[in-house]
Amino acid sequence: MRLQTIVLGLVAVIVIMVSCHTVFDRFANHNGLSISVNESAHSYQLFAKFNRKRTKDVLQYIDEYAGNNSIFHSGNVEIDACTYLEDQTRVYIYSHPGSLKIKFDKDENSEESYEKVKEMCEGIKDVLSQNQ
Repeated sequence: MRLQTIVLGLVAVIVIMVSCHTVFDRFANHNGLSISVNESAHSYQLFAKFNRKRTKDVLQYIDEYAGNNSIFHSGNVEIDACTYLEDQTRVYIYSHPGSLKIKFDKDENSEESYEKVKEMCEGIKDVLSQNQ
């Protein structure tokens, strides 16, 4: 009988822990915001999933950062291409409402370009973090 009580207690604790974890995950991602950065010796990548309503804010920030080379001209929010920033930095951008992927090849660009793209990505994270 004592063993059954211990086992039932452990099961109850596990169920509570799993339930709390699920509630915490829902709370932590209540706006669907997920940002990750992967970096290696040869590349720098940003992946972001966010509320679709924030897409224009993010793309406007990228266009302002890109300077004279308006990437998202004519209000288009979808792109899947390699493009060049104003200073000829080559970067791959995939944008779809609520989703953004930026890939930067360190071997194809200068150290200064890397610093600029990294700074731009930090700014994107700031834009997405605001007014959550």
